This record gives sequence, C-alpha cells and structure tokens, in this order.
Amino acid sequence: MTLRHNTVVRRSRYDWLLTACLFALFSQVRRRIRHPGALGIPGVALLATAAGGAGFQHKLKINLSDLTTVLEEIICNVLKRPVLQLAFVTYQNELQYLRQSMEQMQRERNKLRVSVEEANSRAALLAQEVDDNHARLESSLHNKLLLMEKKYQEQARVLMEELQQERESMSSQSNKLKQQLQLDMEAAREEEAKLKTRLHLLQQENIRLEQELHEASEKYLEAQKLNEVLQKELLIVPDLKQRLADLESHANDVQEQSHQNLLQELEKYKKLNQELKDKIDELTLEIENMQQNSASDVTPSKAVNRTHSWLSDYRKTLISGYKRRGSESSSEENSDEESRTIGKLRKTFFRMEHIAMKLTVPRFLMIKRRL
Repeated sequence: MTLRHNTVVRRSRYDWLLTACLFALFSQVRRRIRHPGALGIPGVALLATAAGGAGFQHKLKINLSDLTTVLEEIICNVLKRPVLQLAFVTYQNELQYLRQSMEQMQRERNKLRVSVEEANSRAALLAQEVDDNHARLESSLHNKLLLMEKKYQEQARVLMEELQQERESMSSQSNKLKQQLQLDMEAAREEEAKLKTRLHLLQQENIRLEQELHEASEKYLEAQKLNEVLQKELLIVPDLKQRLADLESHANDVQEQSHQNLLQELEKYKKLNQELKDKIDELTLEIENMQQNSASDVTPSKAVNRTHSWLSDYRKTLISGYKRRGSESSSEENSDEESRTIGKLRKTFFRMEHIAMKLTVPRFLMIKRRL
C-alpha cells in the first residue's frame, strides 16, 4: 500500500513537471511564431508576401482549405525541430477542440432553429384555435342574447299586465285602508289619552320606586360595609379561637407556676412580716419610753403620728405587750436618739409599702389572666 502511494506521488510530480515544461515551450513557440521569419521557414514568409506583402489587407479573400493544406505540407516537410513539432501538436489539438466546439454549437443552433420553428407552428395553431373559439363563442352568445331578449320581452309584457291589475287592486285596497285608518286613528287617540293618564301614574310610581331604590341602595351599601366588617371579623375568629386555645393551655401552666411562686413569696413575706413586727415592737417600745422620759418634747411624736398613722393600731396593741415583757429603757436619751428612731421608723414604713406593692401586683396579674 505504501509502495503504491509512493508511485502515485512520483507520477503526479512527473506529470506536473512535464506540464510545466510544455507550457514553457508553448510560450516560446508563440513568441517566435509572431515573427515567421525568425523560425527560418521560407514558405510562411512567401505566404505572408502573397497575402499582402508588408501590410495585411483585411478585404483579401483566402480559401481556408487550400491554406490549411499548404500549411500542413510545409509543416510536414520543413518542421524537424522538436520544439516546433510540440507546438504543432499543441495547435492541432487546440484546432481540433475548436472544431468540435464549433460543430457542437452548430448542432445546438440547428436544434434551436427546429424548436423555434415548432414553437412558431404551435403558436400559429393555437392562434387559429383561439380565433375559431372566439368566433364560436360570439355566435353562441349572439344567439343566446336573442333568445333572452325575446324571453324577457314576453316576461316584461306579462309583468306589465300584472302590475296594472295590482294597481287596480291596490287602489281599491287603499280606499278601504283609508277608512280603516280613520277608525284606527280615532281609537288610537282614545288609547293615547288613556296611555297618557297611565303614563302619569307610572311616572309617579317610578319616582316613588326610585326613592325606594335609593334608600335600598343606601341600606345595601351600609349592609355591604357591615358585611365587610363581619367578614373581616370572621376571618379573625379562627385566629382568635386558636389564640384562646393556646392561652387556655398556657394559662393552666402559668397559673400553676404562678401559684407555686406565690406560695414561695408568701412564705418569704411571712418571715419578713414577722421580722418587721418584731422591729415595730422594739421601735414602739422606744417611742413609749421617749414619750415618758421627755414630756417637754412633743413635736417629734406628733410628726411620727402624722407621717405614720398606720402604726397607731400596732402601737395600741403592742403597749400591753411591752408592759408584759417588762422591758426598761434609760430615761437619759437625748434628742439625737429620738431623731434616729424617727428615721428608722420612716425607712421601715417605706419598706413595708414596697412589700405591699409586691404582694398586690402578682395577685392583680393573676386575676387579669383568669379574666
């Protein structure tokens, strides 16, 4: 397979070189043939002088067959060079190709002439047929028109007779219709009067109905607005139910947890209340001692009673407790000790108010959640 490929490549290269050489030789021969004397062919020069000497005469007629025969004899007898032989073969091939092309063009020309003649004959036949058809159509149309004219004349005569009869009948009917129309006009006038009265009543009824319609439309708009509000509320109802269910489920847990927290706070505040009661007892005893020992200084005790009126109940109940305990305090305390005691009482009062608020707020929240 490789050897065959190499052989093909070599042959193609050889053919290419041979073709190039042939084209080069052909170009040289063409350049030399332009000057017949340069080839050294005396016959060609003789023919040129016979054709017109140094100047070529365009109007001179030469027999091409004789010229071709003479040229072939001269070429066969004189041409012995290979370059000229190659040029001769090349020109022969070109001449043969041109002859074949000319013959083919002549055949095509003859075919075209035949086809044109056939087309012309067909066109003539078609024109003759068209003329014949037109003549037949014109004669048939003329006959049809004559028949139709006779037919329509007869029909027109019949129609005129019918029209005259209809006119007579229409005149009699018109007289009858005029009489009937007068009667109908009188009845129509009476009916018109009745309809006018009825129309007046209907207009009044229409006005009343329009008023009712206006009122109904207003009520409808109000009902529509109310319906929209109710629709919005209905849309909110499932959410509210869900929230209520969540709150009820959550309220039980919160209530239980708040109950436990309240119990813890209650225990805490019970202890704190007990401590405060003890401190109040001590402070009340100190106040009683101060009142007994310093009778001249009355103003601080009044200020304490004004500011802390809520201690009066404790003081009444705790005096007896103080007497039972039998505690004694020194009668030589000065005004500084009394002021310190009043400050302690004020602090204790504010602290108890804060504790009462703490006790009240969780209870209020628990009641609110239950509601």
